[in-house]
Amino acid sequence: ERYMYALKYIDWKWFGIKKTHKEYEKGICYNKIGDVLAEGGNIREAQEYYEKALKIISSSKAEIGMCGTRRELSVSYSRLGNMLRAQGKLQEARAYYEKALEVNDKLADETGTVEARRDLAISYDKIGNILKLEKKLEEAQKYYERALVIKEKIVEETGTVASKRSLSVSYNKLGSILKEQGDMEGAWKYIEKDLILSEELAEETETMCAKRDLSLSYNKMGDMLKETGKKEEAQKYYGKALEQRIYLAKNMETPESKELLAVSYSKCASVDRTRRDEYLGKAAYIYKQLYEEYPDNKKYQKNYELLKGYL
Repeated sequence: ERYMYALKYIDWKWFGIKKTHKEYEKGICYNKIGDVLAEGGNIREAQEYYEKALKIISSSKAEIGMCGTRRELSVSYSRLGNMLRAQGKLQEARAYYEKALEVNDKLADETGTVEARRDLAISYDKIGNILKLEKKLEEAQKYYERALVIKEKIVEETGTVASKRSLSVSYNKLGSILKEQGDMEGAWKYIEKDLILSEELAEETETMCAKRDLSLSYNKMGDMLKETGKKEEAQKYYGKALEQRIYLAKNMETPESKELLAVSYSKCASVDRTRRDEYLGKAAYIYKQLYEEYPDNKKYQKNYELLKGYL
């Protein structure tokens, strides 16, 4: 219902924008439609609109020198990268993320605004994510560290909820990648920082976003405890994450919230032998539903194929 309402609203905005001579505004509208489609899990349709947006914005010669238009250009690059990543096309995704990084780096240097520096940090994170998926962990760490430096400065300057949340994400990413490289001491440091900040934000804001982030932090702590052989303690943190995600899936009903719930069931299964099959069956059922609804998403297909034997 929210998805259809958003599309109708954007259709209304599009009707008004078609009457203007500002081509880049049409591109912005296409990006917004793409955002709604992507949120609904319609990856290929969203990609088509982002491609339309990119074509219009990149050819808007009269406005391309404006900071706002250049930022929208980086948004198009980044969104297209997101869609390609969701389809498993990592090299293509990285190419678009690097184009976004190039634009954002120049904007941050020219303007020095918090928004421009935040966008630059996001670009560093996205490229780091691709490198991590490609198992280029040391390279990924460097990009995450660049993002962290920017985010710590922004928190120091603004102290906003959004800036703190972004910082907690960096702590999480660095903790995860250090763990993968076997640096458990370094990983503990960042994961504990992330958990403290995530609990603070969840208590302060009580938003769905904060609950989601807190569930991620609980899972990271559970992963660390499991890795060090402390399965009972790990089960406790996985249980806390599961509790948050059951609430999120029930109240948000988005593909992401359902997928996160499936991940939690899988993690609980890994430390609780008595309920292992039950948890994996629940995870399999969720991935089956997601794959049936969004057949273009390769990740949903892969996870369903792995777990369908538990149904």
